[in-house]
Amino acid sequence: MSQHVDEIMFNLNKEQKQFTSLLHSGLTWQTQWTKLLKTIIKDIGEKNGFFVNTGGLPELEEGEWMFDLVWSKLHLNGDKTTIIDIPLVLESEISKISFGGFKEDFDKLLVATNSLKVFVTRTIKQQETLLKECIEYAQDAVNSNININSKNGVYLIIWKEEKGFTLNYIKSHK
Repeated sequence: MSQHVDEIMFNLNKEQKQFTSLLHSGLTWQTQWTKLLKTIIKDIGEKNGFFVNTGGLPELEEGEWMFDLVWSKLHLNGDKTTIIDIPLVLESEISKISFGGFKEDFDKLLVATNSLKVFVTRTIKQQETLLKECIEYAQDAVNSNININSKNGVYLIIWKEEKGFTLNYIKSHK
């Protein structure tokens, strides 16, 4: 497992009570929940020397790229700054708890061939069947993708209110 993913999991679970509190805070909880998620992962990226792009955090002026959050390594050269590497891409779907909502965001990760690919979602009590369907789809999608192998799979982080964040690594079986 990646040290960055270990650090993400540790920091997310350290804030389990805050995530639970936000979940029960009212109708607009998704915005604050996602902001906390992005802030934690942004802080880890910056601590590790990466430039971070994401939407919804006012201190990051560049905004969101194709993914919900991206860590990048840059060769700084004024207006001619170039991207050296994209170490991590993140997608999250915590509000549209449906197969279509999962698939829509998960599929984006499949184009990030050399990056750590992280997907954060949640499960609702009594909907374990939906989560199982999503995980089965993710495994099929990874197996079918020509750019994914056993060494560059997808880290699937699942929020379960009673347990906090759990981690699954979905790698290709080809």
